[in-house]
Amino acid sequence: MKQLLVISGKGGTGKTSVTAGLASLAQPLIMADCDVDAANLHLLAGDSIADQQVQAFSGGSLAQVAPAGCIGCGLCAELCRFGAINLQATDERQVAAVDPLGCEGCGVCIDHCPTQSIREVQRQAGALLSAQTARGPLIWGCLEPGQPNSGKLVERVRARAKTVATERELDLVLVDGPPGIGCPVIAALSGIDLALIVAEPSASSLHDLARVVELAQRFRTDCAVVINKADLRESTSTAIAEWCQAHNVPVLGRISYDAVFTTAACAGRSVPDLAPDSPAARELASLWEQVQAAWSA
Repeated sequence: MKQLLVISGKGGTGKTSVTAGLASLAQPLIMADCDVDAANLHLLAGDSIADQQVQAFSGGSLAQVAPAGCIGCGLCAELCRFGAINLQATDERQVAAVDPLGCEGCGVCIDHCPTQSIREVQRQAGALLSAQTARGPLIWGCLEPGQPNSGKLVERVRARAKTVATERELDLVLVDGPPGIGCPVIAALSGIDLALIVAEPSASSLHDLARVVELAQRFRTDCAVVINKADLRESTSTAIAEWCQAHNVPVLGRISYDAVFTTAACAGRSVPDLAPDSPAARELASLWEQVQAAWSA
């Protein structure tokens, strides 16, 4: 089983469009969207998505007050360094109330409540979703706004995808990774056979490309680069290619700017599905051939 991760040092490089294009060319496979803060690979599956299943994801703990036992002493509110507990007046008395957005689950209020009226509960932080598409199974995560533990949800998505791939005897796990170099990317990199980094011809992309390559190398993960929208600024595309050559990072392909990407995204489809004879589709096909060659080398 091979695991291919598509990432980018920054957002907006066309990472998901490239992933969807490769998914249309590489069969059979399972897809996993690990950009849990803004998952959108499923949006490019068109009308073919079916059998959707949702599992709750608990991203940590949360304090919860039992109003019947609360005596309104205010000790919990006094001790909470995050300001997540306030006293609220009811018809008969004051009781403590926890703000779920402010609570960090530290447990100080639980330990010091004189009536033991505060308990720890699991925080609903997001969901793990799965569905069947025309291109194969798709697993993705969806983190609620402002919730922590995105790296943990990424691990859940990848573990589920690997389990399904084993059960169905699929040879490829294609992962649409998160942007940047933070915790979600670190969780996505573990155990990957190849990290394909999507760069674009801009100064910020070259800067962030260097950072994500360094991260991949720290995890001893093989990485390669594809330059998307390469013809928009040839001088910067050349600078990216020269940087990659100087740092022994192979450039597996160049994809020209093509409005068909926007048309395909609006239609909820990948470029090879919508316009198989377009220049962009041919460049994606060449990229997939180079990825396979890199694995065989």
